[in-house]
Amino acid sequence: MPKIPVNNPVQDAMEGTVEQSLPRPYIGYSGLNAACNRATWYGFRWVDFRYIRPQLKRIFERGDIEEARIVKDLKAAGMDVFHIINGKKIEATGAIGEEQEEIIGVGGHVRGHPDGRVLLVPGAEKTEHLLEIKTMKASKFKDYLKHGLEKVHPVYWGQMHSYMGKMGLKRCLFCVTNKDNEERSFKRYKFDNDVFKDLEAVAFDILSTDVPPDKIGDSKWFECRFCDYKDVCHHAKPVIRNCRTCKEGTISDFGVWRCGLDNRVLSQKEQFMGCKHYEALECLNQ
Repeated sequence: MPKIPVNNPVQDAMEGTVEQSLPRPYIGYSGLNAACNRATWYGFRWVDFRYIRPQLKRIFERGDIEEARIVKDLKAAGMDVFHIINGKKIEATGAIGEEQEEIIGVGGHVRGHPDGRVLLVPGAEKTEHLLEIKTMKASKFKDYLKHGLEKVHPVYWGQMHSYMGKMGLKRCLFCVTNKDNEERSFKRYKFDNDVFKDLEAVAFDILSTDVPPDKIGDSKWFECRFCDYKDVCHHAKPVIRNCRTCKEGTISDFGVWRCGLDNRVLSQKEQFMGCKHYEALECLNQ
């Protein structure tokens, strides 16, 4: 059998690419209970591109694929899975690209897309539940079963409460698949209004300041080592020149950004392009 060379051209061709993209234009509800509010602020302000390698892209796609499988199995067990879109009840399939309910928060700058709603949950048939579907590797799945969602996946814990709070729901059906052996867990969680209010306050704090929140550690800190913004945060990498890193960029209601020079509403394309009057925000790299 021929040996594959140490410098493997097939590996390089398949795994060596990197997709460069701006963060999304809003703060995702999945980011409000993240370890570092500074990273969330950086993402919202477009200080740097995100770099997505093929492996990470496949991880995201694996979660998307699982949604359709879970939804199909919930329906087979007699449950009603649906979205509420424009006030209408729409059957959910979990298919990639399916239109989902959009949850909009603080000033229109915080958004999320829950996996769905579910009725006829065994043991609580009359209660409408938020539906959240996740995948975990075996070690994380084991920890989840032992220690619970709040401790093992605080990001999911926060996202779940934000969705329930905004949707007016008091229960969540949380479905997790172990990616290594296909074991599944189905748990019902109760809404905690204090958690919801705390996360709304986090969103307001991030949106209401032109100064990035404090660092959570130095460049060797675990979360910092794998952060998209570590070079900006710890190594003074110049930020991208755009309206969101400019001192004249102004956040308005309804998800709008304006230019402080003439109060003009800026499209996403205009925000990214910036202009000749660009002047960087102070404290961006401090």
